[in-house]
Order: sequence, then C-alpha cells, then structure tokens
Amino acid sequence: MDKETKETLKKVADYAETEKKILAKRMCEMTAGALIIFVFYLVVHYTGFVTGKPYRNLSDFTLGLTAAALVLNILYCMGILDKIRAAKIAFTNRMKNQK
Repeated sequence: MDKETKETLKKVADYAETEKKILAKRMCEMTAGALIIFVFYLVVHYTGFVTGKPYRNLSDFTLGLTAAALVLNILYCMGILDKIRAAKIAFTNRMKNQK
C-alpha cells in the first residue's frame, strides 16, 4: 500500500472515530437531561401539584420525554441508530441522484 492510500485510510478512520465520540457525547447529554426531567417529574407528581390539569399535563409530558430518551438510548446501545443513520444517508443519496 502506498503512502497516500495509508494517509487516506487514516483520515477515514479518524473521521469515523470523531463521529462516534460526538454521538456518544450527545447520548450522554440526553441521558443526563432525561434524568433531570425525571427528577422534575417525581417532584411534581409526588408533592401533590398534579391535582390541577396544567400540572398533570406537564407531569405526563416530562414522563414522555424521559421514556423517549430511554428508548433512544436502548436503540443506540443495540446499534439500531447506526443502521437507521446509514439508511437515511443512502436514501438522501438516492434522492440526490434522481434529480
């Protein structure tokens, strides 16, 4: 393998590693946000604020956000998000080629 090919492969590997780090950082931020929102849900729900309709709606909304973050983390851990991302990129490339 010549020097230029090795450099190109190294750049591709570095790019993939950087992309994985960015995704992992986003997932950590989303998990921390979900934890904060869940604590807010627990406070609102168990302190008796849920008696009014606006607070009940807020409580349900925060619980839904927490559940969505949990589902996304599970999909990330199973590798399904990578497959979805690859399919999205392939789809957009096909759409660009059709124009």
